[in-house]
Formats: sequence, structure tokens, C-alpha cells
Amino acid sequence: KKEKKEKKKKKSSEEGNGAAAVEKAAEESEEDEDENPEEAGPLGSAIRGIREFVAGGKPVGETVSELRAVQTFCALPRNERGFILCAAAFEDGSTLLKQLPERAPLLKAFAKDAQPYSLIYGLEKFCLIQKPPLTAKFALVLKALYDDDVVEEEDILKWHDAGVDGIDPDVHKPPAVDAQASAAFLAASEPFVTWLREAESDTEEE
Repeated sequence: KKEKKEKKKKKSSEEGNGAAAVEKAAEESEEDEDENPEEAGPLGSAIRGIREFVAGGKPVGETVSELRAVQTFCALPRNERGFILCAAAFEDGSTLLKQLPERAPLLKAFAKDAQPYSLIYGLEKFCLIQKPPLTAKFALVLKALYDDDVVEEEDILKWHDAGVDGIDPDVHKPPAVDAQASAAFLAASEPFVTWLREAESDTEEE
């Protein structure tokens, strides 16, 4: 029922010009910063730089390489990389679930490059800062990732089993997703995680 070990796409090794993208983004209008504090400063410049790549229809491998370059150029911690991608790839919380299938190839390429946990925690932060937050809908987000083969069943179960401490937080988990926020996401995802465990048990019995 759930044998979904689809091979990941080959990652491009071509590096983008991170400095140019960030400098150009920094010169753009600062109007978005008034609406969303997360888009201020170096983090905002990184988001706008990658958003330009996504909007321009760049190959997913090139976008992922550019993301690494921009994160390094902006001197941002690695655990913000997943959030930068999500903030750049999705218009806002109201369109997240609708856009997820379209963005699946990009998300899959990122999950392969940075591990699935960076993507899941990045999506947590993206959902957390929406107004209102999308914490209660996180089970639907995980299901969409699973249905589109972006992350595997074992990735979701390992993320859930790690609890509020998370998996390698210095590498994958943004500081904004604190213990309280993590507990809320874990609780919201419980119905889907339970379904995965029960389906796995049924498969093993067959």
C-alpha cells in the first residue's frame, strides 16, 4: 500500500551567484518587511534572492545550489535554510497546500540535499509565522509531502519520535520553533502519524 521508494532526482552541481542575487534583493522595496519581520535584514535578503530564482523558473538543482550559496553569503545559520526555501517558494499560508504539489520537485531536491528534517522544520517555522498560524493544519502539510513523495514515511516517523528536542537542531531546526511550538506541531500531526503507524503495522502483518 505504501511502498513508495521513488528515486530522487540528481542534484545539479552548478553553483549560482549568491552574492549577486542577495545584493539585488537587498536593493528592492522594503515594503514586505513592514508586514513580516522575518523578511528584514540578511534573512529577508536571502528569501527575496531565492524567491527571484523560484519565480524565474530556474532548474530545481540550480535553485538548491543557490540557496546554499545565499545562506553562506548572508552568514545565516544552516538551520534557517529550510525556512528560506519555504518562504521563497510559497506565496503565503493561504496557498501553501494548493501550491505544494507544484513545488514538490523543488522541495524533493532540497530534502535530498539538506535532509528531509530541514524541510519539515522549515515548514514548521513558515506555518508558525503566518497570521493566523497554520499549526493546526500541519497534519495536512505532512500528508501532502508524503503523497507527493517529497518525504518518506520513515522520515516523518523519525521527526515525530524526536519530540520537542528535534533532530540535530543546530543543523535542521530554526530557533523560532521552540519547545512550545514543537509540542503544538507534534500534537497537530498525531492523527496522520497514527495512521502511518497503523498502516505500517497492517502491511507487516500481510
